[in-house]
Amino acid sequence: MRGQLKDIGFRLTELADYLGISRPTLYKYIECYESGDYGQIRPDILVFFGFLEANPGIDKRSVLQYIVSHMGGDGKSEDMAELVEAMERFGLPREKVDFILSVVGGSWMDDLIPYLNRYRAVMGRPDLEDEAEEFSHAVEEFKKRISRGVE
Repeated sequence: MRGQLKDIGFRLTELADYLGISRPTLYKYIECYESGDYGQIRPDILVFFGFLEANPGIDKRSVLQYIVSHMGGDGKSEDMAELVEAMERFGLPREKVDFILSVVGGSWMDDLIPYLNRYRAVMGRPDLEDEAEEFSHAVEEFKKRISRGVE
């Protein structure tokens, strides 16, 4: 994360100012993110880190646009905190919460969402059995491909 921020052209002090947090807090959040301790990171900052990770070649201007449009003090930080609290009340595992936050905070899944919604709609419907089977095979193949090296 630090390397990517440096490549983008951010000093951590400067980025902390843009995010409205102290430099030590930013350091702490980066350490937590790099170690996978996402629960210690403010939800909007976690989504921001996910956005950076999903966009490895992003430039400084685009990052600043993201900060202004997604973290500009318009209540979105509070909304994200409420979303996390709601997911925790429903007992969602942290891994699922982190994934949902990364989808909400970025565009990296946008192309797949219509496909996944269609898959969800056809599964278990007897009148769409052939289509459901086709989707099921595609999903199983996808799982096999991405599960290599994942435990």
